Amino acid sequence: MNLVASNLLFILGALLFTPASGNGFGRKLRLQSPEFKESSAECKRQIEIYHAAIEGLELWALQMLDANAKIPPGILRGNVDQLGDFEQCLSVRSPDNQIRGKYCLPEIEFKLAENSSNNYVEILNLAQAKRQITGNLTDPTFYNVANNIFLVGLCLPDACDEKDAVAALADQVSALIADSPLEAEIILRKGLCRTDEPTHLSTEAISAIVLLVVPTLLSLVCWASETSLATCAEKRLSARVLMSLSLGRCWKLLWSRPEQHDDLGCTNGMRAFFLILLYFLHKSAAMMMMPFTNKLEGFGVMNEKWTLLVKMFWNYVDGFIFLSAVSTAYYAARTIKSGKNLNLPQMYLKRYIRFVVLLLVIAFSYTHLAPLILNGPLWMRYLEFTSTNCQGKIWTLATFTSSFNGFPNNCYDTSNHLTTDLLLYLLAPFLVIALWYQPSRSVNFIFLMCNLVVYYKYHLIQSHNLPVVAHNNYDRKSTIKIANYLLFPAIIRLPTYMIGLCTGCYLQKINCKYNLDRKMYWLGNCIAGLMTFYCVAWHYETGSENYVHHYEKTLVYGLIQPFLWSFVLSWFVFICATGQAERLNRFCSSYWFVMCTRLSLGFNLVQLPVILYWIASVRSTTTFSIFHVINLHEFLVCLALGIYFTVVYLVPIVEIWEVLMKKTKKTDQDKSQ
Repeated sequence: MNLVASNLLFILGALLFTPASGNGFGRKLRLQSPEFKESSAECKRQIEIYHAAIEGLELWALQMLDANAKIPPGILRGNVDQLGDFEQCLSVRSPDNQIRGKYCLPEIEFKLAENSSNNYVEILNLAQAKRQITGNLTDPTFYNVANNIFLVGLCLPDACDEKDAVAALADQVSALIADSPLEAEIILRKGLCRTDEPTHLSTEAISAIVLLVVPTLLSLVCWASETSLATCAEKRLSARVLMSLSLGRCWKLLWSRPEQHDDLGCTNGMRAFFLILLYFLHKSAAMMMMPFTNKLEGFGVMNEKWTLLVKMFWNYVDGFIFLSAVSTAYYAARTIKSGKNLNLPQMYLKRYIRFVVLLLVIAFSYTHLAPLILNGPLWMRYLEFTSTNCQGKIWTLATFTSSFNGFPNNCYDTSNHLTTDLLLYLLAPFLVIALWYQPSRSVNFIFLMCNLVVYYKYHLIQSHNLPVVAHNNYDRKSTIKIANYLLFPAIIRLPTYMIGLCTGCYLQKINCKYNLDRKMYWLGNCIAGLMTFYCVAWHYETGSENYVHHYEKTLVYGLIQPFLWSFVLSWFVFICATGQAERLNRFCSSYWFVMCTRLSLGFNLVQLPVILYWIASVRSTTTFSIFHVINLHEFLVCLALGIYFTVVYLVPIVEIWEVLMKKTKKTDQDKSQ
């Protein structure tokens, strides 16, 4: 390997270079600092003081120099993101307090000229972790993870701005690659420089703290006063409402065993399965932001064939929607079957309140408290927008219109599945009534609607060239398009939801009783197994390093997957609910799976803050291991917060609703008498 190729390794490391010879150790150290030739006057003045302090071996200047990124080992394993020392840089102060440390995080994208030698191509390919995820410097900041873009942490005097940092870095890079076919582009995005500024509690942050503390204290007070409240609960509505807030009572209700058999108990096990897999999907996506020293091996593991179990996220998104539809249709049909009318305003209001209270509390708290708690290179680069996007937009969560803004302008990403569920729920009562009284016509209408959605989805995939299946060499822009065209719009989930409604109504029609011949039972199992294999593992080759995206093949998958997966889920629910698979039904209906269902909403909503806190706390490179995905400590934190928000907010809301509804019914009876 020639000398220029060897120098390329140092460039990719951190762009800090071997000291030139000089008259003394301090001068040698000073030569490691950029020159800042084209800087502003104030920046040049501070740089001169800084350089003189380095030559004089003053501690504050050495700390500023030391906080810069350094040459890393393992460049050919993808160890190219060097974050420097964030805390040390911000803590730097000159003795006269005129110069403070400023931390900046510029990005560098290296490219090779055409007809470059294989040596250069191979080195750059390995340093970029074989470009398994690609992007460019013009991409927006949000979640913009790309193996071909490198991060370098710089520490400089606070009078120097973004242009000064980029110019100084560009001069050094240009000098080093002058005799090579390598080209470099450097940018420093707005807001990616930090100084140590004091934090102030805003009115919104104080409101968020009050929103968390007051309900907790109120639940404790009501728990302590539960005995006295119980004595007057029969006569006073206010006492019954306060009892509903009692922490002890809500805790017992959460962990209480179901009083009666649930015909759809198997859905608890299915929901728990999807919940865990969706959590690991979010974890895997977050891990791509990590500055691994062995990024090449880390991304290699993520592209192994067995990871398809997590990657085929459409199955889990559709799974939650399907289970919601089955339960909605089954219990709504039971109300109709008993001769009662569906109270549509009450149904809509109950579901809205159940979703919106917990969502607003968690999202509002995260939006205004996260900037006070979280900081660091990865927070600046990848995650800060998750907080700023919601500032002034919390009302879009209350109206469930956040997804309409599109990714990445939406507020609080994990609210999307709630928006989809609530929008589809608006149609549910009407479709259930139609399926109950006019099943043939309703099925024909549903068939027509499914065809229209398939045609619409086909048009979207074809016109925007959407890669339905995640694969190697994935372009980050494709992720944005998939989110905006295939994930966020509720109409794309409509076929899955309507099939779930049909399944729930049918099970209510037959009272969950059906005599299925054993041959038909095993035939159905075989068909469902083949469909499961197609939905989950058919595209196993997408993890291959040399995979070439087959547009037609993935197009067919994108169109038929919702129907095949819905059949698999319908079959599973059918054989469990009708007693064809009793052992499986007992297992999926077990107590702990019921607990998973009760905690699912809270657990889903707290994942984002916990996972992002874990990412934002990273300050240096680390070695990838499977335990970054299977992090028991982080999982337990999510579980604990899910339990807290469920007990303090969700259970009391449900209980207060029941108290008020009983009061309304009693008032109506008194009026009729």
